[in-house]
Amino acid sequence: MNTLSFTGEMARLQQAIAESHDLVVCRGTVLEGLNLRTSERVLEVGCGGGYLTYEAARFVGPTGRVCAIDISPDQIAAAQQRGAEFGSSNAAPRISRRRLTAMRSSMPFLPFKSSNI
Repeated sequence: MNTLSFTGEMARLQQAIAESHDLVVCRGTVLEGLNLRTSERVLEVGCGGGYLTYEAARFVGPTGRVCAIDISPDQIAAAQQRGAEFGSSNAAPRISRRRLTAMRSSMPFLPFKSSNI
């Protein structure tokens, strides 16, 4: 399986699209539908640059967990960088670098147990 590359101009375009009004509204609709609550656990498959990841983390709070995976190492790096923007405030989502891992699999399922999230 090939990895997707998001560097240079492609990375800039992906970020611009993710920050567009339509996708901000779309993420809001998704979060509203999920109705996430404090302490819940979330697995996001195909996290891209981590925009939804960190918005979800705000809902589940410091006692919840968000595990985000993506096939692209470039997107994982972008998501990790986005996490650094939250700093060390108590409101910051607590998502460690080790939870943002590229998984490559041709299997029709992900080898994830709920205890891993």
